[in-house]
Amino acid sequence: MGNVIRLKRSTSPGRAPTPDQMVQGELALNVADGKVFLKRADNTVVEVGNAPGTMPYDLAGVCLWQGAGLILYRSILARPVIFPSGLAGSVAVMDAPHKKSLILDLRRNGTGFGSMTFRPKNTTATFISWSDLTFDAGDVLTITAGSEHDAALVNGTVVFTLAGVR
Repeated sequence: MGNVIRLKRSTSPGRAPTPDQMVQGELALNVADGKVFLKRADNTVVEVGNAPGTMPYDLAGVCLWQGAGLILYRSILARPVIFPSGLAGSVAVMDAPHKKSLILDLRRNGTGFGSMTFRPKNTTATFISWSDLTFDAGDVLTITAGSEHDAALVNGTVVFTLAGVR
C-alpha cells in the first residue's frame, strides 16, 4: 500500500502557512482563497500555481470586413474570463490603412461593453472598455462593424487578440 498524504488546511481568507508549520515537501491548502502552498528544500513556503483570476487567457481571432452593422466575429466562451478595463494588453491590426475611422463594437450577449478603433491611415487599433467585465461559460462575444463604412475596406481583415484572465 502507498503512503498516506496529509495536507494542512485553512479556511481563513488571506492566511498562508509559515515555514515552521510545515515539513519539506508538504502541501497546504487555503480553501477560502483556492490557494496551494509548498514547503521547498530551501525552507521557504511558496504558492503553487495561479490564484483564480490571475491566469492569462487570450482570445484571438480574425474578422473579415463585410460591411457596416454586420457581425464580423462570434465566439461562445467555454470558461469564465475577465477582460480588464480598457482591455489592457489587447492588440488588433488591420491589413491595410483606410481613409475613415473604423470602430468595431465589442458585445457580450448582445450588450456593448467596449470597442476597438482604427484611426484614419492607421493599421493598429486602440481599445476602450468601461470597466472590468466577466464573461461566464456560455456567454457569447461578438464583434460588430460600426455604422461608418469605407468602401476601401471591403474584404479587408482585422486580426486581434483580446487579453483577459481567468
